[in-house]
Amino acid sequence: MDLIDIAPDGGDVPVNDCDAGAIFDVYADAGDSFIPLPFDATGWTGIQFWAKSLRSDFAQPVYVQVHDETTQPFGLAFDAGGCNPCNSSGIGACGDGFQARVVFPTDWTQIRVPFGSMHPQGYSGSSTSAVPDISKIYQLNFQITAPVPPFDVAVAYIELYK
Repeated sequence: MDLIDIAPDGGDVPVNDCDAGAIFDVYADAGDSFIPLPFDATGWTGIQFWAKSLRSDFAQPVYVQVHDETTQPFGLAFDAGGCNPCNSSGIGACGDGFQARVVFPTDWTQIRVPFGSMHPQGYSGSSTSAVPDISKIYQLNFQITAPVPPFDVAVAYIELYK
C-alpha cells in the first residue's frame, strides 16, 4: 500500500521509459493508478499491527517491507542513487525493499517491527545491513514467504508507533 499517493497527471513516469513500453497508466480519468509520494516517518520508531494466520495448524512467516526513495521507481532517479525501473533483476533493480521477517501466529497478536530491523535482501547491490531512509517512505507491503502452503492471513489496525 502507498502511504501517500496522488492521481497521475499524464506526465512521464520512469517505468514507462523501459523497453517494454508503457506499463503504468498515467491518466487520472482511468482511476486505476496512483503515484506514491514520500511520507516522513521520522517521528516514529516503526510499524505495528495486529496479525493472525487463519490456518489453525500453521503459523505463517511473512515479510513486512517498506520502500524508500532508493528502492521503488517513483523515488530518486537511477543516476542519483535510486533504482532502475528498467532492470528487473541484478544491480540497481527496483523492489529490493527494506524488510523484516515476522511470524503471524494462529491467535491475534500485536506485532511491532522497528524500522531499524528492516534490511534489503541485497539482490539489487544494496548492502544487506542498510536501513530505510524513514524521512521518505513510499510503500508498506506484506509478503508471504516460503514455504507457501495454502495460506490465509489477516492484518488489522496498521499504524506507526513511537
